[in-house]
This record gives sequence, C-alpha cells and structure tokens, in this order.
Amino acid sequence: MNPNVAHSTMRKLAALLVLAALAGAVVLSACQRGPSSSTPQVFETQWHDLLKQRDYAGARKLIDQREKQLPGDAEVSIARANLYFRQATGQAKGFTTGGGATDSATIDTLLVRRALDVLADGIRKHPERFDMRLGLAYLFQQVGLRVPEVELVRQTISFAKEYPDSLRWNYGAPLPRPAEDYVPQMLHDYVRYYIDRGAPGDDQAVFALAQPIMQAYPHSTYVPNDVAFMYASRNQWDQSLEFLMAAERADSTDALVLFNLGWANEKLKRRDPALHYYRRAIATSRAGGNSDIDQSSRQRLAALGERP
Repeated sequence: MNPNVAHSTMRKLAALLVLAALAGAVVLSACQRGPSSSTPQVFETQWHDLLKQRDYAGARKLIDQREKQLPGDAEVSIARANLYFRQATGQAKGFTTGGGATDSATIDTLLVRRALDVLADGIRKHPERFDMRLGLAYLFQQVGLRVPEVELVRQTISFAKEYPDSLRWNYGAPLPRPAEDYVPQMLHDYVRYYIDRGAPGDDQAVFALAQPIMQAYPHSTYVPNDVAFMYASRNQWDQSLEFLMAAERADSTDALVLFNLGWANEKLKRRDPALHYYRRAIATSRAGGNSDIDQSSRQRLAALGERP
C-alpha cells in the first residue's frame, strides 16, 4: 500500500487518540491536576508544572496534600506514578508518546517499580478508568515489559466488553465516543508502536496485541489495517492483502482500506481488482470528504491508464 497515504491517514485517524493522553502514557501525563479540593484539571496543571521544573520535592508535597484530603483519589495515583517515572528515567524524561523507548541504562528500577505498583493499585480501585489502563500499558511498553503489557491489554478489553458504558477517560469524564469505536482506536496505537519500531521480536508483540483487539472488535479497521501496513512495508503483499480483506469485512466503507486494497492488488499484478478498489475508494472518499485518498486513487488509476 502507499506508505505516504497509509501512514499519514492512519495518523490522522488516530490523532485524537494518543495523545489525548498516549499512548500511551500520554494518557497518564495528561491525565490529572490539583491539590486538595481543587479540580482534577487544576491539580494536573500544578503537579505537571512542578515536574517540568524538576521540583520533585514540591510535587511530592502537593500530591501528599491532595491524598490526605481526598483518600483514594484516582488523580493522586496518576500524579504519583508520573512523579516516580519521571525520577526513574532521568530529569528530562516523563510520559510521552514519541515512540522512542526509554534508555534502560539510565533507569532507576526501584522507582519504576513504584510507578507501576502505584498505577496498578489505582486501577484496582478505579477499574473503569480507561486512561489509567492505557497509561500503565505505556509504562510497560517503555521499560520493555511486553508480557505484562499484553496481559493488561487483554484485561482492559475484557472489562471494556463487559462494562462498555462504565468506562471513563481523563478526569473521570465519559469516553468521547462509544466504547465499541473508541477502545480499539486507542489500543491500536500500542500495536503501531511495535510496527513502527521494528526491533527484533516486535512481530511477536504486534500479533500478541493485535489478535485480542481484532477478536473483540471485529467491526474496527484500525488494527487489521496496521498489520497489513507492516506486511506491505516488507513487500509481503499476499499477507498484507489477507489483513486488508479482514479490514474490509470490518467496514466496507473505509476509504483508506479500499485504497490500500487497490494498492496491494496492484502490487500483486491483479489489475481488475486494483481498478475496482481504487474506484470504490474514490466514491467513499468523496462522500466522506477525504481529498487525500480521492487524489491518490485518481493518480493510481491514471498510472494504470484508466479513468475514475
């Protein structure tokens, strides 16, 4: 599939996601604010600013103060986990979604463990907090704990399927969209992390994360399209086509998937199916106002000597 279209469009589709809070961790970092009785948003601003200034003692004092006034507050768990993780990974580090792994040589493993334990305990107390779950998954990802990350994703999916209307996002607010759509959109960024990194063994992580997501959310195109992209980047077009067809079954009106199906078929020298999917991509992208895919599909048709 066209790397530029596939990559840029998938990023647009997932833009809301990550980093609302992201991805991972993103989630954690941008998740809370405020001491004492102040709002979660104010509390987050305060502790986040202190961490930015590397005033760890001030941040700890602020967090302790809120915990005394609001025992069991989810925002305290998030703030304290951020504090420990920032200290553990170096003064300039914190929760980000840039995709780069934390330098293990500079990690204080004791503080990392504290960050993980604090957040895990917060999730036990507040299992509905989807943002906290993604934050913990991010921490596992960044310190190379792949098995716990996969298990957490599985547990999160199980909870989300059983209690879709109970899930909460930043500051305890409801999810921006229905869980059936929002959960797989957010989780796909964790699959994409390993695809983009491409380190030895990352294939195993991709499939370990992708399979439960696809099984639980068969009507979402995010993850099957991600896996198809991975195979396409290796010129393994038969495998790419297999996952693109799964994505089409999930949503036959997804313009990106249709374009990618055209591209995969073209690469496999299957002219008629390629023309068919490019034309469908044009129709759906125009209906959805996606000018990038519309233009790219027209360019491919022209290159094949065909009209839209």
